[in-house]
Amino acid sequence: MRKALFRTAIVVLAQVLSAHAALPVQDGKVLPFKRMEVRLEDFTAEVAEASGVRIVHDKREFKDSMKVALESNRPLSAEELLEIYKEALADNGFTGLSEAGGLRVIDARDVRYHAVPLYQGEHFPKNMDYILYHFSFKYPVARDLSRTMRPFLSRYGRVIEFGGGTQALVQDYGRYIANMVNMARSLDTEVNFKAL
Repeated sequence: MRKALFRTAIVVLAQVLSAHAALPVQDGKVLPFKRMEVRLEDFTAEVAEASGVRIVHDKREFKDSMKVALESNRPLSAEELLEIYKEALADNGFTGLSEAGGLRVIDARDVRYHAVPLYQGEHFPKNMDYILYHFSFKYPVARDLSRTMRPFLSRYGRVIEFGGGTQALVQDYGRYIANMVNMARSLDTEVNFKAL
């Protein structure tokens, strides 16, 4: 009787541990994995362990209903794993802010109260990192950029125009700002300015 009970306990424990097993890592790469319906809090712990990056978050904000379903068919570097993790955060209404020695997870609506890196020009991260991008125009078309691009921003993205319409600040994910940069080039022409 005791042996049967002990065996049952071992089987149940093995199932629980396999359900929350750490991401497999070999030679600095995360091996192919499949995670279906894993709690975001558990996946956060797995990503932190596999990538070696300290991830700070408020456990009260991660609800049990927040699930992650991800699969990778190829080995991933730590940077690629973090990019996938940031996408999972965005899907659940969060964002990760890089800080010294790690990543701080906050509610995406609160990103406006935190410092994010400022960029201008062609070189900026085109991923799921929140950034602040400074647009400078030859012609006063910032208002048109603002009106045209607001529907393409994320839920908490912001556009602030200033400088008589020749400048704008946009705070959003780098991926979305990359699309705005292309649109801004097409708007900032003499032909468009005269048509307005």
